[in-house]
Amino acid sequence: MSKIYVVVSGEYSDKGVEGVFDDLGLANKFAEQFYDGRIETYELNPVIPNEDKLKNGLHPYEVTMQKNGDGFADTMGADSFGVGPDEYIYQDRLTVKTWAKDTDHALKITNEKRGMIIASGQWNDDYGFK
Repeated sequence: MSKIYVVVSGEYSDKGVEGVFDDLGLANKFAEQFYDGRIETYELNPVIPNEDKLKNGLHPYEVTMQKNGDGFADTMGADSFGVGPDEYIYQDRLTVKTWAKDTDHALKITNEKRGMIIASGQWNDDYGFK
């Protein structure tokens, strides 16, 4: 992968981009002009995580559903997958991270998981999965 080198200076709200380079040597020379100049390195055109799902019109959702089937879905960032469990139960709520076409589709997927968990007898009302 190709890399780019971004010369920045300042901190927090005063942080600013001073220049962008494709050559580390040039970036170093340029950064020396600034009291607190430093270089951040980034991949150019990195692989897009979950690109196949996004191309197929799916979007990431986190759905929370009660044992009785009442639920709501929120969109979330695709980078949230792989951070924490994709599904878990706490007391009377099932939370599922899923890819879906829309909110109704996300709710349907979660409702099907809810039904399978209840049918298998794995839902413990006090602590989640048995």
